[in-house]
Amino acid sequence: MHRRTAAWASPAVAAVVAAELTVGCESSGRLGEPIAAGHWSGPVRTGPMGRAEATRVARTVLSQWFSVERADAAAGLIETLPVEYTDAGSGRKLSETIVPRPVPMRRVARIRIDRDGNGQRLWVQVRRQRLDTADHQMLRQHRDSDSPTQTPIETGAGVSAGQRQVWSDAGYDRPMEGQIIQSLQERFGGPAATTRP
Repeated sequence: MHRRTAAWASPAVAAVVAAELTVGCESSGRLGEPIAAGHWSGPVRTGPMGRAEATRVARTVLSQWFSVERADAAAGLIETLPVEYTDAGSGRKLSETIVPRPVPMRRVARIRIDRDGNGQRLWVQVRRQRLDTADHQMLRQHRDSDSPTQTPIETGAGVSAGQRQVWSDAGYDRPMEGQIIQSLQERFGGPAATTRP
């Protein structure tokens, strides 16, 4: 039994692909992580206001850019559905440096709300994610053997395009965070925000 490798693909190429798939891993965690983990921009202070009202206003502000998936005033958390867009190619990956190409990306936003005296503080986080499906498929081709015991699931047969999508963390979108914070400040009349790492 031996591993099947495309004629053009050397072990060095496979290593490059594997390395590229780790881009963005320096960002802490995924969306299932604890609320306070990772980078957050803010705070925006509301002045005297209950959390339910602050959540309602923040949800309205966030809806300018995203569809809100969850707005939980008790937990002090608003989360959005991903919004996809195309990046012209930042050159962070070797393949994009050699042959620039549009890169499918998406953003996911969260707002965290905690108590601030008789008011509230709001923190904003926007994560960027890169579609790496093609690179993962290439890497799997290097790992797959020609064993006849592979099932259709193992070879990817019978899986929809959506199910094959693999999104990798690509850091934070601080300009977008800044836009959201500015809009929150306009609604709440709060002071200029700082940034917490």
